Amino acid sequence: MTTTKAARAPTGRQALAPGCSCSTGRPPAPPARPARPAGAGGTPGVTARPTSASGVARAEAPAASRARQTGPVKPVLYFAYGSNLDRAQMRRRCPTAAPIGPATLDGWRLAFGGHSRTWGGSVATLLRGPTDRVDGLLYRLPPVELRALDLHEGHPSCYRRRRVTVTVRPGGRRRKAHTYVQPIALEEPPALGYLTVLWRAYRALGFDHQPLLAAAVGGVS
Repeated sequence: MTTTKAARAPTGRQALAPGCSCSTGRPPAPPARPARPAGAGGTPGVTARPTSASGVARAEAPAASRARQTGPVKPVLYFAYGSNLDRAQMRRRCPTAAPIGPATLDGWRLAFGGHSRTWGGSVATLLRGPTDRVDGLLYRLPPVELRALDLHEGHPSCYRRRRVTVTVRPGGRRRKAHTYVQPIALEEPPALGYLTVLWRAYRALGFDHQPLLAAAVGGVS
């Protein structure tokens, strides 16, 4: 009499997933653990989640750890010297940008050049001037709005964003900030509407209009 051996169930990589022709590569799931008995605040028939000494479920620890590593988004500083001196325009472009106050940029001078289709003429930029300085307004804004400002300013094809050191007034505190510089080959008078926006902003902020007028006529003071 021949004894027939019972077929052995596949294990390990031989275990097939339901409805799939390839192996799962995982062994079968272990049997479920029995329910934790009542006691120490437990509920009959319910498996309690392990907790830390503080009573917080350990399963939540990885998420909390990631949150601590990421942390809050740190705002950045932006130095405006052109049409973004206009608070209404800046609110449209960067709704949560907060003005810190007037600031000056040493070693540069205001100039006008290039051509803006929006304004129909030349717009503001910065040129090196060892004995010069430019008045502007320092803003604090989130990085996502700085990236939005990149689009408005045409960075990096038109204006190029760069880091500069400005002096905040009053107080004289030195701060690192982003600003935009447009490379130009020739200084030209600005578009009239653009110059009007800057003139009004200078008046509202109490800036000296002489550097603005000098830049508007091509840097001749």
